Amino acid sequence: MNVTVEEQGPCRKVLHIEVSEDIVGAEYKDVAKMYASRAKVAGYRPGKVPVPIIERKFRKEIEQETRDRLLPKCYQDAISSQGLEPLAVVSISDALVEKGSPFVIDVTVDVKPKIELPAYKGLQIQRNKTEVSEDEIERAMDSMRERLSVYEDVADRPVGEGDLVEVSYSGICDEMAITDLLADPPSLGSADKIWMPIGAHDIIPGMGAALIGAASGEERTVEVAFPDDYRFSELAGKSAVYTVSVGMIRGKTLPEDAKVLEEAGVESIDELRKRYREQLQAMQDRNEDQRLKSELVRMLTEQVNPEVPESVVEAEQRQIIQDIVRSNMQRGITGEDLASHKDEISTTAEAQSVARVKNNFVLSRISDEEGIEVSDNEIEEHIAGMAGLYGMPPEQLRARLVENDRMSSLRGDLRMEKTSQFLLDHAEIKEA
Repeated sequence: MNVTVEEQGPCRKVLHIEVSEDIVGAEYKDVAKMYASRAKVAGYRPGKVPVPIIERKFRKEIEQETRDRLLPKCYQDAISSQGLEPLAVVSISDALVEKGSPFVIDVTVDVKPKIELPAYKGLQIQRNKTEVSEDEIERAMDSMRERLSVYEDVADRPVGEGDLVEVSYSGICDEMAITDLLADPPSLGSADKIWMPIGAHDIIPGMGAALIGAASGEERTVEVAFPDDYRFSELAGKSAVYTVSVGMIRGKTLPEDAKVLEEAGVESIDELRKRYREQLQAMQDRNEDQRLKSELVRMLTEQVNPEVPESVVEAEQRQIIQDIVRSNMQRGITGEDLASHKDEISTTAEAQSVARVKNNFVLSRISDEEGIEVSDNEIEEHIAGMAGLYGMPPEQLRARLVENDRMSSLRGDLRMEKTSQFLLDHAEIKEA
């Protein structure tokens, strides 16, 4: 077999592979014999059909089968002989196998960029001072009180901020019922006895605020102006009128301190504040560490500025788009609204993918240089931690990762994280 390599860029190579006619002939002969042993031809018993007849009758099938057998073998031999570790096969030429002729095929592959590392130990960087404010502690305390709050029926006052109110309503826009103008979600056009929080994010802009002061049993007409960038394009920039009937009103009751302390498992408010201070400080320190690691990687990548394989960038871009779409849909953004921002999402993903791939190649090169690897125990510990956050058994999460073919990428992500931590551990850090 003869192999030559054509450079098509820093990360792309074309393997010109030529397999001798002797090797092709031997493989062709084996395939023809296989067909002869299985084929059914009128006038011949199974397995007794002469090979020449088989070759004439099934020529195209035999050639295709011979190609399918030869291609993986000659490809593996070719990359092995050239010492290549392809990241992706970009294309394979459509060469056919012909009996008595050599098999000539071109395989285009992407490979890792060659990276000459600058000095990556002792990089100088400044750590920002982190300090938890009293306001942050108070917000954490308020958040806990909110989680422990309860709603109770009230009959002696009108709707107020923070209440939960039972409402029924229907809306009209452009002299049409909104349910006819926009069927999904149905609650945007009308609803019957649903509970609406007052002061929270309104799916119908301004409706909650317009009900403040209303009494139970009262009917109000509420005028609504939908913003120009409203996520439901049928209503964006338009005005609507809703007729709203107020039913039961429930007021929020915050817990007494004793209930808060019992739930937190502490003996005093001061002790709880101290706990929150420590937790918030630890979180801020972790965030600052992450910022420092990202900055160190950015500094190195700017110095190296490696060329990156197009196929890897494209794969990363697709993954980023999937992550953006998944995240937005979990927040309640519709597929139609996401489609209207397709170009914007694609542009964002394109810019992020190039930077991320460059960073990963630089980190991977440092990982190789330092022999940084991720053990099976480290992977299992990480899965256990993730499972705790998701509220599921580690075995279930692990099975899901295996099913979605994510274990390899998880190991790669952890290796990148260990390497960025290595850079931080060996950096010269100046305190602000």
